[in-house]
Amino acid sequence: MQQYRDSYENDAQFAAQTDETMQKLLGRSATDADFRRKLVESPRAAFAEFTGRPESEFESVNIRFVENTAQATFVLPAVVDASAELSEAELEAVAGGSDPILGGALLAGAILTAALIGATLK
Repeated sequence: MQQYRDSYENDAQFAAQTDETMQKLLGRSATDADFRRKLVESPRAAFAEFTGRPESEFESVNIRFVENTAQATFVLPAVVDASAELSEAELEAVAGGSDPILGGALLAGAILTAALIGATLK
């Protein structure tokens, strides 16, 4: 997973391809009810179908899609070591004035996406 995080943070083309692929996946989920149901019920199988890669490539990744049926949905950020130093990307995000919580949530989603579909893009 770390290799995909590094690629996403340091390779603008890889990040752009990952973001574009995720947008296509989300777009399909908005218009294809069967695919949407598969994302919720069997996310690894849905990713395998979408990317054309074997489902076994996604076995080590814990992924979940949920229907947005609540008035508010909050995804908790990953647990971090409070004494750890920020990465260059995190420092830039804070220095640039972006919202660190929103930025962290977006980064986490992008990293997961990169890990799930990264092999397809490389």
